[in-house]
Amino acid sequence: MKLEFSLLLVLLPVLAFKGGRRHAGNEPAGTLLEVSSDQYSNGRHKIGGQYHDDRMKELQKVKDALIGMMQDGQAPGGKNFNFYMSTVVNMVNVTMRTSLEEQFSADKAVMNASFRQFESCRSTLVSGLSWPNAILDGGDYGDQSYSGLSVSKKAHNDCREIQNQKKQLYDACVDDERIRWATVKAACDHNFGKLYNSVSAHSTGAWSKQCDTQLEVFTNTLPDPDPTGLVDLGDTDTEGYLIAQFNYWDRKLEEFLRAEALCKNATAKAEAEKLDCSGKLEAFTNASKECDLRQDGMDALACQQAVTRHSRCSDYDWCYGAAVNEWTVTKATMCGPWGKEGALDDELALLDQIECVLSALTSSDASTKAAECLNSAPKRDGEFKFPECSKVMPPKEAKQNCGSHLSPLEDPDMAGTTFYVDKYYTGPDSNPTGYPLPELSKDDPDHAPAVDVKACVAPCCTHSEAVNTTRGLPEVKNKSDILRAAGIADAECASPSRSADDGFIVYEGSLSMDSFNVRASCADNYKGHAVATVCKKRGEPYTISGCTTEVCRAPSTKEKEDYELVEQSLEMPFFSIHAKCKGTGTAEVQRCSKHDEPYVLSGCLPFTCKSPKASVGDGYQVFEGSKRMDGWDVKASCATGYEGTAVVKMCSEPLTPYSLSGCGPSKCGMPTTEQMRDYEVTVLDLHLPTFAVAVKCRGITTGSEPEAVPCMKAGDPFTLKNCKPMECLSPRNSGDGYQVFETSRLMHNFHVTASCAAGYAGTAQVRKCVDPEAPYVISGCGAKKCVMPTDKALKYYEVAAQSLEIPSFAVSAQCQIGASGTAQVTPCDKDGEAFKVDGCTPHACQSPLAGADGYVVFEKSRLMEDFNVTAVCAKGYNKGKAIVTMCKEPGQPYLLTGCGAGSCTEPSAKAAFDYRYTAYSLEMPSFSVAVSCPSGKGKGMAKECPREDQPFTLEGCEPIPCKSPTSGPGTAGYMVFETSLNPYEFNVSAICADGYQGTPAVKVCSEGGKTYSLTGCKARSCSPPTMDVDPYVTTVHSLEIPSFSVTTKCKGVKDPSKPIMAVPCTRDLQPYTLEGCLPLMCSSPTKTAEDGYAVVETNKLIKGFNVKATCADGYMGTAKVAACNVSHTPYHLSGCRPQKCVEPPKEEMENYELTVHSMEKPSFSITAQCRSGGAGEAVPCQGDGRAFHLKGCLPAACTSPRKTLDDGYMVYEDNLGFKDFSVTASCAAGYQGTALVEKCRKGGEPYQLSGCGGAQCTVPAKIPFQYNITTYSLELPSFSVSVRCRGHSDGSPQAVPCKKDGEPFSLEGCLPITCLSPRKDAEAGYTVFEGSKTTDHFDVNASCADGYQGVASVKMCTEVDTAYELSGCSAQRCVSPRDVETYSYELTEHSLELPSFSVTARCKTTATGAVKAIPCTQDGESYTLEGCLPGKCSSPMAGADDGYVVYEANKQFDRFDVKASCASGYEGTAVVQMCSEPETPYTLSGCSTATCTEPLDAYKAYELTKHSLQRPSFSVSVKCRYSSGAGLATVCANAGEPFQLSGCPLGECTSPVKALDAGYVVYEASKNRETFNVTASCASGYKGVPSVTECTAHQSPYSLEGCAPEKCAEPTDAEKDPYDLNIFSTERPSFSITAACKYGSGSGKAKACTKDGEAYTLEGCHAGACESPRTDAQDGYVVYEASKFLDSFNVTASCANMYRGTAAVTKCSQNGEAYGLDGCDAETCMEPDVEANYEVTTYSLERPSFSVSVKCKNGAGTPKAVRCSMDGMAYTLEGC
Repeated sequence: MKLEFSLLLVLLPVLAFKGGRRHAGNEPAGTLLEVSSDQYSNGRHKIGGQYHDDRMKELQKVKDALIGMMQDGQAPGGKNFNFYMSTVVNMVNVTMRTSLEEQFSADKAVMNASFRQFESCRSTLVSGLSWPNAILDGGDYGDQSYSGLSVSKKAHNDCREIQNQKKQLYDACVDDERIRWATVKAACDHNFGKLYNSVSAHSTGAWSKQCDTQLEVFTNTLPDPDPTGLVDLGDTDTEGYLIAQFNYWDRKLEEFLRAEALCKNATAKAEAEKLDCSGKLEAFTNASKECDLRQDGMDALACQQAVTRHSRCSDYDWCYGAAVNEWTVTKATMCGPWGKEGALDDELALLDQIECVLSALTSSDASTKAAECLNSAPKRDGEFKFPECSKVMPPKEAKQNCGSHLSPLEDPDMAGTTFYVDKYYTGPDSNPTGYPLPELSKDDPDHAPAVDVKACVAPCCTHSEAVNTTRGLPEVKNKSDILRAAGIADAECASPSRSADDGFIVYEGSLSMDSFNVRASCADNYKGHAVATVCKKRGEPYTISGCTTEVCRAPSTKEKEDYELVEQSLEMPFFSIHAKCKGTGTAEVQRCSKHDEPYVLSGCLPFTCKSPKASVGDGYQVFEGSKRMDGWDVKASCATGYEGTAVVKMCSEPLTPYSLSGCGPSKCGMPTTEQMRDYEVTVLDLHLPTFAVAVKCRGITTGSEPEAVPCMKAGDPFTLKNCKPMECLSPRNSGDGYQVFETSRLMHNFHVTASCAAGYAGTAQVRKCVDPEAPYVISGCGAKKCVMPTDKALKYYEVAAQSLEIPSFAVSAQCQIGASGTAQVTPCDKDGEAFKVDGCTPHACQSPLAGADGYVVFEKSRLMEDFNVTAVCAKGYNKGKAIVTMCKEPGQPYLLTGCGAGSCTEPSAKAAFDYRYTAYSLEMPSFSVAVSCPSGKGKGMAKECPREDQPFTLEGCEPIPCKSPTSGPGTAGYMVFETSLNPYEFNVSAICADGYQGTPAVKVCSEGGKTYSLTGCKARSCSPPTMDVDPYVTTVHSLEIPSFSVTTKCKGVKDPSKPIMAVPCTRDLQPYTLEGCLPLMCSSPTKTAEDGYAVVETNKLIKGFNVKATCADGYMGTAKVAACNVSHTPYHLSGCRPQKCVEPPKEEMENYELTVHSMEKPSFSITAQCRSGGAGEAVPCQGDGRAFHLKGCLPAACTSPRKTLDDGYMVYEDNLGFKDFSVTASCAAGYQGTALVEKCRKGGEPYQLSGCGGAQCTVPAKIPFQYNITTYSLELPSFSVSVRCRGHSDGSPQAVPCKKDGEPFSLEGCLPITCLSPRKDAEAGYTVFEGSKTTDHFDVNASCADGYQGVASVKMCTEVDTAYELSGCSAQRCVSPRDVETYSYELTEHSLELPSFSVTARCKTTATGAVKAIPCTQDGESYTLEGCLPGKCSSPMAGADDGYVVYEANKQFDRFDVKASCASGYEGTAVVQMCSEPETPYTLSGCSTATCTEPLDAYKAYELTKHSLQRPSFSVSVKCRYSSGAGLATVCANAGEPFQLSGCPLGECTSPVKALDAGYVVYEASKNRETFNVTASCASGYKGVPSVTECTAHQSPYSLEGCAPEKCAEPTDAEKDPYDLNIFSTERPSFSITAACKYGSGSGKAKACTKDGEAYTLEGCHAGACESPRTDAQDGYVVYEASKFLDSFNVTASCANMYRGTAAVTKCSQNGEAYGLDGCDAETCMEPDVEANYEVTTYSLERPSFSVSVKCKNGAGTPKAVRCSMDGMAYTLEGC
């Protein structure tokens, strides 16, 4: 019992690791395993060493107890010793070791959690810098711009640019307005001043009094001596003086009104411009407000982001410090032999020793084995190592993109800082100079204020605590202040005083000595382990130690060879080295990034040029002796096929290629078009080295192949040969009759002409040959033949014709008797024409040379053989009768005799009263009388008397006419027709003008020269319209018809066929009408019927809208109509929807196959096809929701199955109809089950039988792969399964039927397939585990090998002797690093796949160690490069950056940041191009020297000597041309603008000659060119917009243009008909037209128009006159001829005595015609009853010509017929 009890005690600590486990065997462990282990397990995972010590003590006890058992080797209580030992061993090996592993896992989790704090801090930082607090706009992490700010910046600056444009528009408008008002003042002052100057002191002062009542004033008061423009009439002609005064002041009134109009027009334009300026100012103000809002939004966004960002970055600083402290403590506690790793290893070693002792107890030599276990450490199964202990603490995130969060005033992305202003308030892109934006003219009080940013109102700018410190961030307080503010007791340790660069980063958690928690880490560029030690006494500072500075080392001597260095400090915090280049470049020193690394030198270039990329291929042969710039020896010559002089130019900057020039490919020119005419040429290359030209002949060759021969000298044309020119041949026999001119027979330029030869007729035609070397064709000419002339032509000739054909023409002729001369014959010119004969002249008299005066001769024939000449006495030679006597000899004149001259007498004194004449000759042939008009009006003329001894007549002068009234109140409303203003034949009529009414009257003037008067007309007025005015918006200005003015516009839609207008009334007080607007009405909707509505449109006008609607057939609902809100838009219909049919019952559809298109009634469409015959039709339903009806198809019937009895069924078919189907069945003999009959699904198909059968086999659940089966029948009576082997067979493969119903059949006869393993190359990338490769138990698994990715898949083989397939894995592949990471390396990428990764790398820069490419760890990542210093560009050499202002932030490839702008005096957009090779300079481009242009205006006033017009070196010497002294030339502000000239007078313009005569009234305020101010207006009679152009040279006249004379139009043809006109000028200022009366009556005159475009007026001539009818035509009429003139025709007539009817007079249509008379007929007597004693002969019964002869039959008496006394009465007989 003692041993058993002691063993129990031994095992109690063991059981403390795990409780309740049972042994793997079947025997219970008894009470040994029932001890609770709660007291041990509760603290098992304690991180510290407390429970480690407890466990070590207990394990030592177990070890000691086991040693005590070794003496007797017996199990307690007689139990089986082996059983007990196996139980204990199992406890040690499983329970204790498992528990130790769990302890290790728990400690490992603690380590991992501590290390993960760094990533947690970084995640907090990243999330804090994500939207909306940071950086999404480009660049890599830590180097981006802030989200939204770049967009807001551009929007704000663009807005300010628009605001500035609005300002410039307003400022320009203000300037123009000032100029306009100055112009107004000048115009008004000039015109009124000119008027006042002309009229001052020239009035009598009494003009305002009425002339007719104040005549005495003018009689007793002498007038002024000579008012301007007046004639001094003295004091006797008061009336004449008043008339002259009236005319004078009338003209002055016109000038005053013109001046007033000019002033008003100028004022109106100025007022309109002022209103325009107000609109522009409002636009500027609105733009300012919008830009201020955009600025506030941008400032607020920047402030929000910055404050949040700084807060997050401060959190990260704190978090990272806490993580460093936590990690430092954890690592010291857990790692190494003195940490938890060592403790766990100790426990594992003791467990191994206990296990060894247990093993020894069961051996034959227990004591020896146990001693070995105790004396020598057993072999360890392993050790405990935390992987985190070997990890390096992550460095603090260098690129936080936190800005200056510890110095907010330096944050350029936080509103309120000066850096923010520089970065974001840059101004627009067009003028990025900041704010305020520059102004053209400053300090102008009338201009809008300069465009400037407003005061920032974001919290960062206005926060009271931070205005001068953090600009918006809350004040950073000391942690102790925070604790003190929270009421927590003061810490006992004080914070030590520290400098800013003492090398420590300290995080004070708690300063309490009891819970001291201050963590420290070494700052950047310091190394060591920072330790914070609690103070010894209360109030003393705690101490920090353990950090020393990191130090850079110097680079190698070779790396320093191009630099001069002064190393002041190599300590990284205080690193300071001064460097400069020994040669070219700008030396830069970059501090090392890690301790004991060399610092980096850059910027100094090797003094060597590079070779160009190509030379021979570009035409050069190069010989490089030395490429060093200080020992330059490179020569070149032009390569073969190139020409020129090779020039080698050394590079201007190191490491750039030298240049080659001067050589170019030798190139042939093209032959001329003439040279290529016979060739088809295809030019491939004209350069001599590669000359290629393809040639073909257009015609035929010379026998050799055509070719192109290269030129011998560059620029010469290549030559073509071996092609013959394509030309036509001359015809061998062209035949007689052609003249041919061969200019060119070449086919491409064929030019052969021909004409018919002499004696041939026709049109010669030449046709080019079709093929080369063939003759051209000539045709068209034949011999000409003349015909005989007519007998008339041969009257005086005797002709003998031998041949009439032209080539052999032979005709002779001679003169006949009666003619003299030499006969000549001329052949004809054309075929068929008569030949000509001439030369014979018949004998004739000549016309008399003298003595014919006084005769009018008519020579019909002077031939002596047929003499016929007559004559009459000429006008004025009326004494006698003309006699013509024929000559006696040919060629002598005939003789005229018998006529003498007559004379006129002078007119009477009365007839000559209005004329003054001088008679020079009164003989009619030489009548000459000079006439003048005493009245001064008219053109007097003397008219020869019509007959001898009658007086001549005077005409053309007229008395002083009445004057027409001038325009004024008394003349308004009349239309006047002035036929004659002659007081003696005054003929003026008037009618009331349009818009006026009344009875007009015209009163003749009381004497000549006075005005006639008009009375009787007054204006008519319209009343408001009575029509529908709803469509109109009207404004009434005047309702009087003459001045009717009503403006209107449409409320709705304009009538396109009419203008919008108010139409005045035509009668007084009638309403006026409005037109042009369509009535306010709705339009009809389109497709109302299709949409389901029946509409009745009674009234579509919006006012009184009346449209009714109902639902159309096939629709349902309540139709509603809503009028439109806007005119001419459709009214709205609603409420109706289509009725919809539903399907009929299925039974009704059984015989139909339906295709439904639409079930809605209006568009109902269903196609119905019969299944069993007939013509199917679908009939729409009768109402909504009701079924449509089907008709027309025959009922369907099922068919019988082909087999019934053979399949095991007995069938009884009663009815096969589909609707009344009745079939029954039972199982046939030998079959079992219950027979079922299923009706067919549609007619024509068989019904189905089922339910009867024999035993049914099933398919095996798993068919081995080696079998391929096809199942035909599983029923035992007809079991049929086809079996084939996929591989090899073992006998005959077959399917064995089952024995019982429902059992599976079995398969036999096929051997399993064994898959082969894939080839080794197919296994690449896979790790394969082959369990079984046979198809019946296939077990092959695979995974992707290292360096491969994907999901491995194994596909079993399907054929014999084939391998299984592997798929799913592909090699992981790295990608190339970014270009910026490879600039320092020369790379050769052999393979980027991870299994075979191979990249060769060499340094372009200095190597810092082994140069290598490190493969990526995941697919798609880039491999990394190490071992080379980052490459960087050097600065351009001196001179290369002339014209640029450069800001070099960083020249390294990976962070290249160099910006540039064009320097002053240069223009363009500066572009910085990073270098492509290390240590080569980056390039600058885009800026060029800005050049001023020469000024145009005022250039001639200066004498210039131009030294340089480039802005940087601008130099121009200036002298004044028109004065002594020197001027000044000022450089231009921008390129392309002219430089400015000042200081010299520009000279003076002269006045143009005769400006007024040219139509201009000019006001010369200043003729100096500097202050030129000359304005002009068009003179009276001129029109246009005058403009004054300043002269271009000193003492040259300024120019006037824009005014042109107003022109009169011509009257109508009818108005001009009475006049013979001589038109000299129709321009108003120089109007000159003479008008003579065409029909000899009146005195013609042309009067100029009063305004441009009006017709001039003609007056004084009558439009011809009618003649009186013949005397016989006047029979029966009494005629009164008041006037026979056409324009005043006044002839009346009445029926004469014994005539009846109404006389009518018809005016003639043209001068000289007789007017017509009509309407009167003679009265007629009736015949009486003749008495028996009378014998009557009737000649005329008409009363005027009554003639009846009467005889007495008995002969007694004196008979006569007495005319009746009235029309229609019988005449009487008497006297027998």
